[in-house]
Amino acid sequence: MHEASDEEAENTHRGRLRREDQTAQRSVGDAEDITDSWRLRSEDQTARRLAAEIQKSCQAPPAPAPPLGSRVTRSQGIPSASVSNGSG
Repeated sequence: MHEASDEEAENTHRGRLRREDQTAQRSVGDAEDITDSWRLRSEDQTARRLAAEIQKSCQAPPAPAPPLGSRVTRSQGIPSASVSNGSG
């Protein structure tokens, strides 16, 4: 009977060690998954940033607005009726 309980205790001990080993392997796997996830997220952000920079550099720059002092007023651009009628 004593021999049977020693064998049972040994089996229990082996089972516990096996479970601990499996838990440790899962933990390592989880850590690798997290590391891969962070790496992929970083690569994705870098790719998006690079794509935005390329898109921005390929676009034509916006046309500059005319300076405020160079506006042509209606009276300057179109001869008035009195001036054109008076010369003829």
